[in-house]
Amino acid sequence: MNAKAEKLAKNWQYDWYGFWYAVERYTGRPFDISEYVDESWLPPDKKKLIEYLKKAPYMMASSNQLEKCSDCDEKINTLVFHSDGVFCWPDNLAHDVDKHYFRLPDRFVNLIRERNYETPPADEVDMENVDWP
Repeated sequence: MNAKAEKLAKNWQYDWYGFWYAVERYTGRPFDISEYVDESWLPPDKKKLIEYLKKAPYMMASSNQLEKCSDCDEKINTLVFHSDGVFCWPDNLAHDVDKHYFRLPDRFVNLIRERNYETPPADEVDMENVDWP
């Protein structure tokens, strides 16, 4: 268990996640990957959580050009963003959770479970009022 990642997951207060460039601006601390990666975080519904991340409505796409992941060379979208009306995240967060053991914030996981892993339809998400960095 990664105690730093567990603490961060329990205390994450923002409605955005996965925008690593913004971490220092909002938290006052530089991005430290060891606070986000937890190889022991293996919830039984992890695949459903990842699917939710992938199928949530797009809130913005500024490019469909795929780039290589800096950790595994898999091609990923880095300029496409999702929202479920509460949280927003970049498209590559699903990849980071699946392949690189990034742990999701507990509040985000609880919301996904409360919704029974069902994302809202795009026309029901008020993208103008989504909090993002």
